[in-house]
Amino acid sequence: MRSLYKLVGVVILSLVMALSCDSNSGSASGQFSGIYFGRAPRKLRDNQGYFEMWLAFPKAGGGKEWVSILKFDRVEGTNRPFLNDVPSTLVKPTRDLDSVISAAVSIELENDPDPSKPNRIFMSGPFDGNTASLELSGADALNFDLTDTSIIRGQFVLATPSDSIAGNDASGAWFVNAPIGTPGIGPGLKLPTLPQGFSYEGWIATQSETVCISTGRFTRADRKDTSGAGPNGGGAAIPNVPGEDLVFNRSNAYVQGRTVSESVKAAYLDTFKFPIAINRTIVKNPIKKPDPSIGQKDYWDVVVSIEPEPDNDPYEPFAIFPLVKFGPIFEAPNTVINMTNFSGGVAQFITIDVSKF
Repeated sequence: MRSLYKLVGVVILSLVMALSCDSNSGSASGQFSGIYFGRAPRKLRDNQGYFEMWLAFPKAGGGKEWVSILKFDRVEGTNRPFLNDVPSTLVKPTRDLDSVISAAVSIELENDPDPSKPNRIFMSGPFDGNTASLELSGADALNFDLTDTSIIRGQFVLATPSDSIAGNDASGAWFVNAPIGTPGIGPGLKLPTLPQGFSYEGWIATQSETVCISTGRFTRADRKDTSGAGPNGGGAAIPNVPGEDLVFNRSNAYVQGRTVSESVKAAYLDTFKFPIAINRTIVKNPIKKPDPSIGQKDYWDVVVSIEPEPDNDPYEPFAIFPLVKFGPIFEAPNTVINMTNFSGGVAQFITIDVSKF
């Protein structure tokens, strides 16, 4: 999973201003001037919808009128968006661009319920002259700084409260602020309220992205998540917080992952057999003896992501990760583990210069 977190370096705005392409908007190359994807959203897969870029203009009587200018599901390089593997077309608005107020990127469903306006805006920004910088923290998007530890921070413990089996406490992760069994135990996550159309989701995932296991979706840290103890958990009482137990081999189809080659799949399934120890070192290719010189080791990460609702992809996290704990995890079971506000997981930005359209 850590390959998702590589932080793109800061791009100076002057580079955007200097950006130019030989082709006109809507050309076969898919290149055009005026939009720079400093870090583009993660590629959407088939039938998961698409991204849509909008400009906002003053609306008669107040408010904003949104005009769509671009649809895409992936981006190559810095300014080559595609939709269904066809170069996207930039649609220049017929409105006076001098009156543009702001811009946004939304996540749209495959069957868009309302094509006239953006649904689930996750990046936005106001215009300053001809330019706008779109970020997750924009007023029309999430509207808060995901790296601000005063409003978002996290802790968890490795424990399996849903069963009474001894010796497997490393096979569960629960977002609590004290060891399981502590009187007055409370939520381990402090989280801002998300705008409509988004929810939080916990993940236990390998840094290589081979396996991503959802611990459940939630909007509040002081309530159980959508999956409770999870399909592989037991029936005992669990804390009133998000979390998951990976103890019993009842539901493992999604644990197999979708990036494992057929030649090593059987070996991986043996490596990931239940109960899954989250503090365990994983061999990337269990068939071969690991070579330390090339880093053939893998570890479990514990992550909290922000997901569109309804979910575009229930098997892997959307690429917004405000809280992470990278493996290897050395802490003992039922010990409070602090998570990190991860700037690399929220460093998505897009710059628009309408004078280049």
